[in-house]
Amino acid sequence: MIRIAAEHLFDGHEIISDAVITVDGPRILSVERADPTKAGADYSAAWLTPGFIDVDSGIGLKEESLGFEGNDLNEATDAVTPEMQAIDGLNPYDTSFQKSLMGGVTTALVMPGSSNVVGGRGVIAHMAGATANDMCIKAPFGVKFSLGNDPKQTHGQKRTPMTRMGNAFLIRDVLTKTRDYKEKKKEYNMKYEALLPLLAGEDVAFFQALRADDIMTAVRLAEEFGLRYVITGAFDADRVSGQLKEKNATVAFGPVIMSRSTDEARRLYPENAAILFRTGLHPAIIAGHPSYPAKYLRISLGLLIGRGLSPDVVLGAVTRVPAGILGLDGYGEVRPGCVADLVLFKGEPWEPEGVVEHTFVEGRQVYSIS
Repeated sequence: MIRIAAEHLFDGHEIISDAVITVDGPRILSVERADPTKAGADYSAAWLTPGFIDVDSGIGLKEESLGFEGNDLNEATDAVTPEMQAIDGLNPYDTSFQKSLMGGVTTALVMPGSSNVVGGRGVIAHMAGATANDMCIKAPFGVKFSLGNDPKQTHGQKRTPMTRMGNAFLIRDVLTKTRDYKEKKKEYNMKYEALLPLLAGEDVAFFQALRADDIMTAVRLAEEFGLRYVITGAFDADRVSGQLKEKNATVAFGPVIMSRSTDEARRLYPENAAILFRTGLHPAIIAGHPSYPAKYLRISLGLLIGRGLSPDVVLGAVTRVPAGILGLDGYGEVRPGCVADLVLFKGEPWEPEGVVEHTFVEGRQVYSIS
């Protein structure tokens, strides 16, 4: 049993002063209001939060400091590969996992990259474990779709897709064929089998769409086939925030910080994410690893606070909100019965000096600064 005293606790909803958390095994046993200086705790922290949760990450698939031999992000031999599973390419010894824990990220939805129109299925994983199976919380989960320039640049050498029309066509084509396969099912097909849970509403489509026109194409396709969906990236979503709000769309914005070296990133500004919050969309904020290291997800939150958003809203965007998107009950909150994924900070989590001192995954310390 472990007792942790915190001067400031973000419980997933609000910031509370002076709290003591008791952890029993992998779960939180109790959360009490108490003077942390008199708690007789095993650990103390200026700030304590749930472990951060990153959505649509490439961590463990494109490994840090390695070239081709460490890049398993995209099976670019075909533009449509829903049968691929991220867990089969996940390397638990990617050094980015330990660095993510140093930044407070304890969980991620790891998905194939954006080179294919349909990239494959993801895995919800903890950032600690000796094997992919040890790290796995749920797999397969989610289907990765990509709209925009990446599929065109990868596959468009006189073959589909060469245009955004081609991107949308390939998605319509495979979903239509999957629907037909479900009705007739004459011969086993792994591509269509991978998409059946999506059409049945048992899985979620994650559309990477950066430009406003691609975002609305994703919405159109999702509505056409009755899909549960999330828009990821969403750099341009401020331009269509009203339409997204009307449709009650789910958005995972990010990274907030990234080089604007591509045309689709020209309008990537922290203000765009702030507009989504003010519209009432309540997006998740994501790192977009490896485009921006997951370790520094917490720093990007400071840019949003600097745009007038409250700390509790912004912290919720990397804890409670992504947990809800991923259907992870008991994650992203600090309350009795929740999974003890906890991060202890030296100062305010979004400030550079607010470094992580300790990180716990399922009640087990997996990182310590000392």
